[in-house]
Amino acid sequence: MADHRFQNAPRRRSAGLIAAALMFALGAVGCSNGGGQATNNSGNGGGQATNNNANGGGGQGTNNGGGQIAGTNLTSPLEPAYITWVHNGVNEPLRGFWQTVADEFMADHPGVNVTVQPVQNETLRNTVLPTAFHVEQGNDSAPDLFQSWGGGELRDWANQGVAWDITQVLAPTIANVSDPVKAGWAIDAEQYGLPYTYGPAGFWVNLNALNDAGLVQDAQLDASGNVESGTVDWPTDISGLFHMWASLSDHNITPVAVGGGDNWPAAWWWYAAATKTCSPDALSAAGDLHDFSDPCWVQAGDALQEIMDHDAFNSDWQTTGAQVGADSAAGRVASGAAAMELTGPWGGRAMADAVGDNAEIPGYLAWYPFPPISGRPGVENIMAGGDGFSVLNPTLGSQARSDAAAALLAYIMSDSVQARFAETVQLAPTNTVAGANLSNSILANQYQAISQATYVVPWFDVLFGTQIATPMNQAINELMAGQGAPQGLVDTLGAAAGN
Repeated sequence: MADHRFQNAPRRRSAGLIAAALMFALGAVGCSNGGGQATNNSGNGGGQATNNNANGGGGQGTNNGGGQIAGTNLTSPLEPAYITWVHNGVNEPLRGFWQTVADEFMADHPGVNVTVQPVQNETLRNTVLPTAFHVEQGNDSAPDLFQSWGGGELRDWANQGVAWDITQVLAPTIANVSDPVKAGWAIDAEQYGLPYTYGPAGFWVNLNALNDAGLVQDAQLDASGNVESGTVDWPTDISGLFHMWASLSDHNITPVAVGGGDNWPAAWWWYAAATKTCSPDALSAAGDLHDFSDPCWVQAGDALQEIMDHDAFNSDWQTTGAQVGADSAAGRVASGAAAMELTGPWGGRAMADAVGDNAEIPGYLAWYPFPPISGRPGVENIMAGGDGFSVLNPTLGSQARSDAAAALLAYIMSDSVQARFAETVQLAPTNTVAGANLSNSILANQYQAISQATYVVPWFDVLFGTQIATPMNQAINELMAGQGAPQGLVDTLGAAAGN
């Protein structure tokens, strides 16, 4: 039994809230703060104009000595360059935080001008970047530092000559990210990007609901009657999870909210079951070779059917939205209409947003990972994902631009910036120094869950790519609705993969 104080829960990645007005011209020159704040309000000097910390990659240092730029194998000063940095942080606090980082970098490198352009996640991923990358060599419209999500998508960009191999130029920075975390941005042992945040799938839980069912011991309530601390016996395997659900149902509390109306939140239940059912070798073969011949893939469907047999989901799960509004899955957990939701590290922020604009992340939320399925080889596997950045290949811009973008990425990944990122944005960092010193209990639990995993697998839709992910998610939803079978789902995967 462990005591939990649930404060300052993580924020999700910014997505879905800003429309086409944020589709800036990628070739624009000059520094625009996009409405972001000029300073960082974390209270630790994050907004200062210069950064003189050059020890161990913790900052760029001043740029007057002609030495090596921290975190890189580049020598200062950088060649003068105008570069564009495109990211998906359209909302505060991430939007202002990234602008502050750019301002600090420019102060350290006076010859470099950084234009920062926040773009809504789906618009960036589906429209802006694909359009920008269809350019002739030397075209100025492609962004120099751009959002990347790893997996098959990044492999395509590398094969097309869009993403730059940063293995050598950023070797010191790459060494400060653990192998399981950076693996999603590596292709054939070469690094084509780096994640700045990385977090696991798991359950976001309303402690008030658990307390109403008698599942929180020694609960301490705040002035509003919300649980702010206490002790919970978290399930150590899936049978324990089923017992927790039964206790909640006995108290007329919906155990689980699922936003199946958005398709992917329901599909995540099979993702999670497969992660815990399959061995690392089977998961690797599926990701690399689209080989679904291991019996574990059918067994994952059997596990999902057992989950469905416990009737723990909201009755309207097939039409409920994932994150938008009080009646979404996120909104129901935030309000206590349901006890928990299986989702990504952004769940706490989604729950706050679902119940009110600019609402604080509720302090009565807790997080724990999807439990093992006894007797299956995936006991110590975990599914996780993150957001990262890649650098434009110099053949599509110039060497000066790519060098400057790489140096900016090194600064983003430095000890000091990553520590401030975790404190300000409330998402887990990937820099090992920052990760080892997290004060937020939920972030620390998430970071520990990944660090202790034997094998880390990306979100399955990222791992397999759109060609497989679209029919896969549809087949999973049909299975959950009683319209399919475990073997049929595997057959769908094979057909989509061309097997």
